[in-house]
Order: sequence, then C-alpha cells, then structure tokens
Amino acid sequence: MTKREQLISKAYTLLSTPGNNLVNASGKIPSTTKGYIASLGGSIVQAGLKQSVIFFEASKEGREHIIKALVKLIKQQWPDRYSFDENKFGKQLATQTWDRYQLTTDFVEAAVALKMAMRLYPS
Repeated sequence: MTKREQLISKAYTLLSTPGNNLVNASGKIPSTTKGYIASLGGSIVQAGLKQSVIFFEASKEGREHIIKALVKLIKQQWPDRYSFDENKFGKQLATQTWDRYQLTTDFVEAAVALKMAMRLYPS
C-alpha cells in the first residue's frame, strides 16, 4: 500500500470514529464541511500553513474540526516526526521549530487524503 493509500485508509477510519464533528448524526458529511476542506489547499498556497491554520482554528463555523482531524491524522501517520496537540496546533506552529517545508507537505498530503475519504460518504 502506498503512503497516500495508507493516509486515505486512516482518514476513513478517523471519519468513522464517533465524536469527530465532521460526520453528522445521519452518517453524512455536510456540503459546507466538504467546501472547507476543498478551500484549505488554496488557502495554504496563498497565505501559508501557519496563517491558514490560525484562520481555520479561529472559526466557529466548523472549520476548526477540519484542523483537529488533520492533526490527528498526521500524528497517526508520522508519530515519530511530530508531537503536537490538536487543540493548540496553531500556537505550537508559531513557536516550534519543525521543518516547515516537510510539515506543509505532510499537512497537504493529509488534507488530500481526508478529502478523498470524505468522498466515500454520502452528501
């Protein structure tokens, strides 16, 4: 299995976990949530990872759940590479000295995997 296939499998498992706030009670992913994950890549390209994460975390419209899910997914895929808290990721991103290029690459890979896993759910 390739790295991307592993990430998609882990993302699907994460989505099927109760309490993730991405899948509603009827087992569907709202179209707004799908829109948020779709806009994240463009935001990272235009503004950068740190600014995009801070914007999404500060949102009270549901965007913050995307960041929490992505952080969980990254921690599952690369447990020896990163150690951060999904509730304080934006603050840690501003102060830690991780390789920014590698983190951005891993973050975008996780976002693509989450988007692909979301396609397996009905709208």
